[in-house]
Amino acid sequence: MQNIGCKLPTNALHLIRLIHQEGPKTQKQLSHELTLTLRALRYALDRLEKRGFLVKRANLSDMRSLYYVLAIPHNEVEGVISQELGAPLASISQEEAIVGA
Repeated sequence: MQNIGCKLPTNALHLIRLIHQEGPKTQKQLSHELTLTLRALRYALDRLEKRGFLVKRANLSDMRSLYYVLAIPHNEVEGVISQELGAPLASISQEEAIVGA
């Protein structure tokens, strides 16, 4: 997987951006929308959760799944992404992020 000099996998940064723009998502929704393998997705989600960027919330309509929600204020998301990446996330395409996934 290509990290382009960042501390988090680039897929993780795209996950942050997607959840920031569209709101809480389940693992299945994230996998489908970002076309990631479940293994790559779980790795990125685990890294984000350990760093305190995401938290899990119960899905009250289906208790078998969880929602992933941002744990950082919305106005700080772009700053966190830029700091982790060293450049604005918009400068990296989704195709570049999925290399090796």
